[in-house]
Amino acid sequence: MKRQTSDEPCIGATGRNLCRLVARGFKVCAANFVDPETILHIEGYGECIVLDRMNRRYAHRVDIAMRENEVDRAIEFGVQQRYVEVKPERP
Repeated sequence: MKRQTSDEPCIGATGRNLCRLVARGFKVCAANFVDPETILHIEGYGECIVLDRMNRRYAHRVDIAMRENEVDRAIEFGVQQRYVEVKPERP
């Protein structure tokens, strides 16, 4: 949400424009427990690439980026407990 970020809410911690990536169909997420650009597999959701960070109080959470016009979908998805697997680095 814009009120939770800087004056450029689409720019993630890695400097990429997350809004554009999500609009192009990329699954993007935020997490603090792995390095940026790590691929996570989220049970029932699929794979996402970590391109942003969260407030440090959320050390063991994953935040999935959704399109701005998907607010209702995001609210419906809500907070869930899911199994998350860290995918091995690709050579």
